[in-house]
Amino acid sequence: MANYLKLEGLRGLFVSELLFVATLIDWCYFRIYLYPTKLLYTTMIENREASMTMEDAHDFTKLFPYPGPPSWLLFNVLLSTLYCLHIWWGFLIIRLAVGAVTKGTHETGKDEYEGTSSDSESENTKED
Repeated sequence: MANYLKLEGLRGLFVSELLFVATLIDWCYFRIYLYPTKLLYTTMIENREASMTMEDAHDFTKLFPYPGPPSWLLFNVLLSTLYCLHIWWGFLIIRLAVGAVTKGTHETGKDEYEGTSSDSESENTKED
């Protein structure tokens, strides 16, 4: 929204860049650090300890804890897949930030934007 409103701060520093940095810091802390240390640990380890005996809880050859439906494995696979996506999206955000610092925001935006008007114009001329 700050980019669309063209909000500009002191000395030409745009609010959108500051919000991007805040989003990057937020993403790294909540999605890359806190998500696996709290949520994944709780669902993979503490949940098993609460529903099984200690010997069975630390024996991961028993993938389906009792007494309950066999949803532990599927649920944790989905959460782990989401964490892999968080890492991938974090990599893309960091790549965008590095490009903005080294090339500038406008050049990076043009490089990262997938559909340019020149591409669509060249496709239209080939069809004619």
